[in-house]
Amino acid sequence: MRQQRRNRRQSRPVSDHAMLALHKYYLRASYLYEAYHAIQQTFIAKHGAAAWAITGMSEEVVRARMYLDLWWSTLYVVVEGYEKLGLHYPQTEAVLDQKMLKKLAAYRHGTYHFTERYFDPDKFGLHTQEGMNWVSELYTAIGVPLLEDMKARRAARTRPLNIVERPQSETANHRFIPHPSGGQVAFEVDGTGPVVLMIPSLGRPASDFDELARRLVAAGFTAVRPDPRGIGKSTGPMDGLTLHDLAADAAAVIEALGAKPVIVVGHAFGQRVGRTLAADRPELVRAMAMVAAGGRAPMKPGAQEALMGCFRLDRPDAERLADVRFAFFAPGNDPNIWRGGWYPDAAKAQIAATRATPIEGWWNAGSTTPLLVIQGLQDTVAPPENGRMMKAELGDRVELLEIDGAGHALLPEQPEKIAAAIVAFARKHQGER
Repeated sequence: MRQQRRNRRQSRPVSDHAMLALHKYYLRASYLYEAYHAIQQTFIAKHGAAAWAITGMSEEVVRARMYLDLWWSTLYVVVEGYEKLGLHYPQTEAVLDQKMLKKLAAYRHGTYHFTERYFDPDKFGLHTQEGMNWVSELYTAIGVPLLEDMKARRAARTRPLNIVERPQSETANHRFIPHPSGGQVAFEVDGTGPVVLMIPSLGRPASDFDELARRLVAAGFTAVRPDPRGIGKSTGPMDGLTLHDLAADAAAVIEALGAKPVIVVGHAFGQRVGRTLAADRPELVRAMAMVAAGGRAPMKPGAQEALMGCFRLDRPDAERLADVRFAFFAPGNDPNIWRGGWYPDAAKAQIAATRATPIEGWWNAGSTTPLLVIQGLQDTVAPPENGRMMKAELGDRVELLEIDGAGHALLPEQPEKIAAAIVAFARKHQGER
């Protein structure tokens, strides 16, 4: 049957209207995925990943499962249209599995058709880790080439073809690219002008840079914020990683934007990824700003325990917030702004990646990249001695700025000073290379 559809594709072209219809079905699936994912992430941020894994009948879980049922069922409709139209995308074909497709078809039937015994979604074998990974891979593998196909058709037409890249619930600034190791990198793009790419702190989302991004855009730059693997809509293998793997995700975003060298901003753990990127792919990094740069000077007593305590989402809020305050905020600064936004699984993978990567491979951030190092004088996790070491070792490559009244968080503590320093640094180096 599939071969017959391939032959049909070769015998007559698929109309733009048929492709547009398929595109709209995919957008519907995307919207349902977004709704499911938003509920899931809110639940995990509130109760922890372990609580999500426990089957229950809470309102959040019931709503999320409803959207999951609709997402998977609509995704099957997209596959159905893909095959009916006789399309052939190598990326999609590599993921299609007839055994799994039959399960997905049965899932769709159980969702939309009445039976006297209400269907149990677990019995279809898709709620295993293997099944869920396959559905996620299929979602990306059919969506990415479909969108590329639609863009090509739009470019070839003399009359407009009314397509959008994402569901109308999102703006056009949200983008997704696949990476070779599997999964996708999700990132946001705002503004016009030279690109500044920002990599967030340990187990933290790219939204930590929202305020800095707003200021960069106002100054005439393009602000690019990729979410790390395991956060937001970014997915991919989480075991056996090194900093080189995570740097490759950032490199993929830069390449998707045209492979021209950019200014990189790394916050805390993110500066380790950025320095690795500068060492591995110096042709992609014009200059780099490091905010709360650690790696050599030891943490202050109690800082390690407080840092890990930030990710213990099962603890009472007051106890965990005390750890957030000690690890990330200078005395007198309010930690409530970072009450949420903690991703334990991502942090675990990032810590393992750091341990698996010798410091010599990333400490110098390559050999020629200009560096701005911004340190909080009250930072207990990455004490200011780290920046002074870099200045002593690398000399004129390093501009060192120490800020009083700032701890490891820095970004929400001293937003004006940090933005002013990064904008000035970016303007200084935007035309180099």
